[in-house]
Amino acid sequence: MTGKAVKYQRGLDLLANITAVRELSNKGFIVAGDRTFTTWQVDFDHVNWGTVKGTEVAIQDWQDGKIIRERIVL
Repeated sequence: MTGKAVKYQRGLDLLANITAVRELSNKGFIVAGDRTFTTWQVDFDHVNWGTVKGTEVAIQDWQDGKIIRERIVL
């Protein structure tokens, strides 16, 4: 997925289909140069996916104070 508008819309679509949230908590982060790793514990119900429960890691590459690349691993 490329572009702010596409990522924003995908986020809205995700949120619109969540029916219950039991946990969404930040478990920590690491900064290594221009890369950050943020760990989240998630547990929610989604209309299409059912129960989503696990640990998510967001890997972000930064340049000039902006995220230029992001990967999400669940």
